[in-house]
Amino acid sequence: MSPLISPPTTTQPTSFHQHRPFHLSLVLDPTNRTQAHRTSILNTPSHSAMPLRIPAASRVEVFSFGAAGVTAFAPFYLMTPGGNERMHRQTDKWAPRWERNITFFKSPVERGIQRVTPPVARTVQRMEHRLPMDKIAQKTDRGIKKGIDRMTPRHHATAA
Repeated sequence: MSPLISPPTTTQPTSFHQHRPFHLSLVLDPTNRTQAHRTSILNTPSHSAMPLRIPAASRVEVFSFGAAGVTAFAPFYLMTPGGNERMHRQTDKWAPRWERNITFFKSPVERGIQRVTPPVARTVQRMEHRLPMDKIAQKTDRGIKKGIDRMTPRHHATAA
């Protein structure tokens, strides 16, 4: 037993707070979504404390979780019997609609890429001059060759 922890005693506790469990619960204010900490000393079990309120998800969060779910479960969907055929039917149904509607996004995306390309190209050119790429490549090449040399068996010449 650690010297910092005293062994349990059979006598009754003397302090009022030793009788009651101490709960710290986090409450989110739904009006302005700020966090407020509320502490309470309850005489009830911990499962009856007020539950944590989670704010409503934003559109970006909903889209992100939806995309992650589709990405994670698509292989399982395709492994089920007939999954490829169902995917083929849905593609035949929805592809023409997406091809028609993609024109709404095409021109704004092209304009955005044209606007962003020159500054990104300038940044890449500046970084290329700063980085010692040839030294890094030579060092990597030497490391690979040393690793291969270490792994290949050496044949020792036998004295005749």
